[in-house]
Amino acid sequence: MNRILAKVVKIQENGALHKVNFSSQIGNLSLVSLDLNLKIDQEVTLGFKSSAVAIGRLNDDMLSYSNQIKVKIRSIEKGQILTKVVASVNQEFITSIITTDSANRLNLKVEENAVFLIKATDVFVVSYD
Repeated sequence: MNRILAKVVKIQENGALHKVNFSSQIGNLSLVSLDLNLKIDQEVTLGFKSSAVAIGRLNDDMLSYSNQIKVKIRSIEKGQILTKVVASVNQEFITSIITTDSANRLNLKVEENAVFLIKATDVFVVSYD
């Protein structure tokens, strides 16, 4: 597991849902969680699984995600902290939940093309015959 020392710089709350932004030696990080009891300027140790870390090559748009799905955005529902993006490909619908900050940074628009990325370690079998 990766462990990073960080400092709380911003907290957004919407009921029990919290989005917390941190500053650290590796850059700015954020997390979304339920019922956190953190304060601005509090120092914490953040952790994340190695399998949650994707790799991209700078300047050539290559990413390590095994599942790169080209989609057309069909709807965008922005909340205070999270945004739901529904897209389609070949008459199948796929939903993504991202932070509203990320949705704003990407400037997503309905009917535009995008790429949904799913790590192979995050895919699971729901049923089989």
